[in-house]
Amino acid sequence: ELIDNALQSYRDNKEAIIADNPDYKFKVIVDINWDDESEKAKEIIISDNAAGLSFNSFKKAFMTAEVPENNLGLNEFGMGMKVSSIWLSNTWTVETSAYGEPVRKSMTFDLKEVVDNEEMELPVDEVPCEKYLHYTKITLKNLSMNKPTSRQMAYIRKHLASIYTKYLREKTVEIVV
Repeated sequence: ELIDNALQSYRDNKEAIIADNPDYKFKVIVDINWDDESEKAKEIIISDNAAGLSFNSFKKAFMTAEVPENNLGLNEFGMGMKVSSIWLSNTWTVETSAYGEPVRKSMTFDLKEVVDNEEMELPVDEVPCEKYLHYTKITLKNLSMNKPTSRQMAYIRKHLASIYTKYLREKTVEIVV
């Protein structure tokens, strides 16, 4: 789901990004930091250099079942990022800068805090940045029992390669795990 979001962001903005930077290469990095003792993941960071989330998309991204403006591509129901993140983690942060917007936005979701405080809205931090900086970084911490183990890495890589075979063969994206 998180890679789908990045891929759709790239597809929606590819022409503009490449027009500004002909050497641009779309890339997604899944970085898993391990607990050496248990061989289980302690933090997962998914980052990409796609077009980022615009201000409106960022607000909608945290609303439950808020259908994306373009739901004809890989983002259909507006649930992927939230469901995937909560499946893996009770605490996650999204940081993004949208192509053409001179601001970096970040928001942290902490399940315990949201439930305990009955929060309906989460604060968004905004910091000025370069107008043509574009990326999204999702950091999953406080991982659930669904977190991967180091023994699952070969399967995870193979599974991702099978899902994104078309894009990998076309060299549309580079996925690093």
